[in-house]
Amino acid sequence: MDIGLVSWQQEVPRHFTSKIKNLAVQQSLTGMLKKRPHAFSVQLLALKADKATEHGIFSQEHSTWMREVFLCLDGVPVVQARSECRNVPDSPWLSMLDRGESPLGQTLFGTQAPTFQRTPFEYNAEPLSAPIYQQCCTPDALRYCRRSVFQLNGHALLMMESFLPRIEHFM
Repeated sequence: MDIGLVSWQQEVPRHFTSKIKNLAVQQSLTGMLKKRPHAFSVQLLALKADKATEHGIFSQEHSTWMREVFLCLDGVPVVQARSECRNVPDSPWLSMLDRGESPLGQTLFGTQAPTFQRTPFEYNAEPLSAPIYQQCCTPDALRYCRRSVFQLNGHALLMMESFLPRIEHFM
């Protein structure tokens, strides 16, 4: 399937399904998913120092601190989220990312939320070929993605979220 996307774009792509389009503009996926009549959970996949991703905003020469999770409904992965910040000691994001299986959205959008700025969303789609997706997706599926950058005290946090195919079953 030729989806015509090679880079990130500011508008929700026309080939996103209507359910994915609705999700893609939500400020807090955690908040929205918790409102569904299904058990919400977070599955921690990784929390580690890593190289910056090719989809990111940080130079690949710099070390980043990365947290990767699945957001699940009824135990089924429906969103894959990767958050990364520069791995520097004074970054306020380091402690926020070290939260086990507690959702980051709970801190970012909760009543005690820090004052941050957020860029507008950017959107993309790509094949689900990485091994991480084998447990939850068919090899020919596409992941519909969004990303944005949070700024807090001069430090950036890149958040990339991918809507996995099974999410539509729960909407």
